Amino acid sequence: MFKKIVCTVMAISIVLGVFGLLGQPEASAYGDVYATVSAGDSHSAAIRTDGSLWVWGRTYHAEAGWTIERVKIMENVAAVSAGAGHTMFIKNDSTLWGFGWNSKGQVGDGNVVFGGGGHPGTPVKIMDNVKAVSAHGNSTFAIKTDGSLWSWGENSYGELGDTGRGVTSPRPAKLMDDVVSVSGTMAIKTDGSLWGWGFNRYGRLANDKVGDEIYPPMKIMEDVAAVSTGNGFSVALKKDGTLWGWGVNSQGQLGSSHGMGSLTDVHTTPIKIMDNVASVSAGLWHVMAIKKDGTLWSWGSNFSGELGDGTTKDRHTPVKILDNVAFVSAGSYHTLAVKKDGTLWGWGQNFFHGQLGIGTLDGDRLTPVRITDRIMIPSPPPPPPIKVILNGEQLSFDEPPQMINGRTMVPLRAVFTAMGASVSWNSSTQTVTAKKGDTVVVMTVGNTSPTINGKVKTIDQPSVVINGRILAPLRFVAEAFGGTVTWDNATRTATITS
Repeated sequence: MFKKIVCTVMAISIVLGVFGLLGQPEASAYGDVYATVSAGDSHSAAIRTDGSLWVWGRTYHAEAGWTIERVKIMENVAAVSAGAGHTMFIKNDSTLWGFGWNSKGQVGDGNVVFGGGGHPGTPVKIMDNVKAVSAHGNSTFAIKTDGSLWSWGENSYGELGDTGRGVTSPRPAKLMDDVVSVSGTMAIKTDGSLWGWGFNRYGRLANDKVGDEIYPPMKIMEDVAAVSTGNGFSVALKKDGTLWGWGVNSQGQLGSSHGMGSLTDVHTTPIKIMDNVASVSAGLWHVMAIKKDGTLWSWGSNFSGELGDGTTKDRHTPVKILDNVAFVSAGSYHTLAVKKDGTLWGWGQNFFHGQLGIGTLDGDRLTPVRITDRIMIPSPPPPPPIKVILNGEQLSFDEPPQMINGRTMVPLRAVFTAMGASVSWNSSTQTVTAKKGDTVVVMTVGNTSPTINGKVKTIDQPSVVINGRILAPLRFVAEAFGGTVTWDNATRTATITS
């Protein structure tokens, strides 16, 4: 059976709550609550309910790069779409932004960056007044708030819908009007009609011109609520909740055994797959659908466990995977889903790229695994610096006082000098001698038996040398020459009166 190991085309469409049944994620007991997710080729992107955008896998982002941990990119994000190697997202102010692989100008910033196709970068603003976006392979499609559809990026097979092959466009160009939804090279207009363009590989545009390049866009069917395009096949959700598919069925991606295993037996006429569907997402060779009762179903290719049924066996009929699902996105060989409680789940390919975001590269996952945030216990804020006030004036030090074994340690020479004592140092014996009037204090570094006028005074914390300065216990230093000391623990302030 044919398997496409290397992804050359990526088509993603995610439709949430077409019939208003899925709603927003419920409050989660876990804390990491997600609103939407997009699975690309070898990377993934997700938006949390607080509007923050996170990415992981082979992201082609300057800071995130290639990461098995989720990395925060930006705040105030409303929608995201992950392509083969680039990522596009819409902020709450309707501005469209993009970053990543830009070898075909798919980011849309006017540049075409070669050199292995890699273009790690930070997000750049592309255009204003955008309400929907679809990153499709190495092309991008965006719907503006006025309903106009714009396209840019690779055009090797007429993907941009306005001209033939080879005319790469690194900047957005208007394609058509009155559009409400787009998935790669297919769009739904305001009247519910579905339109398609580009390469009619395996009859994915539902007409007999198999293998032709079709442009400008042509009408395919009526009464469509949502559409999602895969590699050589398409699936459409009609307004009555029925799901239909056409094109190649080599891995059973049309939910039928007819033509399974063949790249020549294609369906140019839509065939019905199932009823009561609320949303759908097509990956490279597999399909995920959420029914109106919140159950998630899958079928098609299962090369890396992307169906989530515990096997790597292709399926030509839908199999139930999860309950209570609000959102799903099928990538090339992995799948991501958000449940109604806002928890994020993933399965399928993870080896080498870490596109599941589970913090490891130790292989694929054949059943759904919850993608949890690693619980990080925040470090307490650093305590305020210790202050020493002598007779109403705060002392300054070139080596700050600090706590050692529960004792406040202060620079010995600085405090003794401020109290009017003379200080000498014997490096051979590591001994400090301080004199003031008739009082002589002798303290040896590391020793717990200093003397005052020859009389031993036991201390429980010996003096230490830090950065060339001797630190000694505060109370002993303050009282050695007759001073008194008080300590304010809340402000970490020692007050010495002499």
